[in-house]
Amino acid sequence: MTAYTIPCIICGMKRRPSWDASSVRGLRRHLGLTQAKLARELGTRQQTISEWETGLYRPRGASATLLSLVAEHAGFKYEATITESVPDDREAIIRLYLGDIVDLEVEAIVNAANNHLWMGGGVAGAIKRKGGEEIEAEAMREGPIPIGEAIITGAGRLQARYVIHAAVMGQDLATDADKIRKATASALGRAAELGVRSLALPALGTGVGGFPVKECARIMLEEVKGFLAGPASVEEVVFALRGEGAYLAFQEALGNTGDASMGDR
Repeated sequence: MTAYTIPCIICGMKRRPSWDASSVRGLRRHLGLTQAKLARELGTRQQTISEWETGLYRPRGASATLLSLVAEHAGFKYEATITESVPDDREAIIRLYLGDIVDLEVEAIVNAANNHLWMGGGVAGAIKRKGGEEIEAEAMREGPIPIGEAIITGAGRLQARYVIHAAVMGQDLATDADKIRKATASALGRAAELGVRSLALPALGTGVGGFPVKECARIMLEEVKGFLAGPASVEEVVFALRGEGAYLAFQEALGNTGDASMGDR
């Protein structure tokens, strides 16, 4: 693998907000909002609010911080904070992996999805074959979704715990730079909501979508680097690349100098 290390500095003792289902429900009721309206206020989806309120997932990272800011502004009192000790110098790592995304031992993997979330060939097909058809069934219950957005499902028989389905194309199976950028950002946002520490992504849109790999590498790496420089729980992002050409394109975009170091591919 090629590893590129990005330093993300977090100093001293940090007081992190921790939100549970009852606290999220309490805040929403205090604000007098429906789940849909709260979702719009927070820039997320109603599904996410529902998952928080049922306890399926807990707000983590930036989402938890945003809820705390809203609560403070609204005068909502809650006791849901914990104090954690974090390293003075946290490092987030980007790795390149030549092989199948379904073989990686990470907490979440990203599927290059269409907006109706049926899983055909390519990355989606590989995930369905190895993880089971229940992944597709769960995803399709949430569709269709706008192109550029992402949803979360379980991972079936995969080693990962979650699959994040990023809609990088519509039913015409065509994509472009804007769709890839939005889908990448949405997938990263979902990973932050889950609070996972490791995440794997494919080269979105370069299979059936036919988007140039070099341009995809530039776009996706820009999004990932910006994401990792912020207050995210994710410590490792792996790009799972099919074929030597894709691997070399991402390696060139990432740069094999400075903090980059070579390992096993």
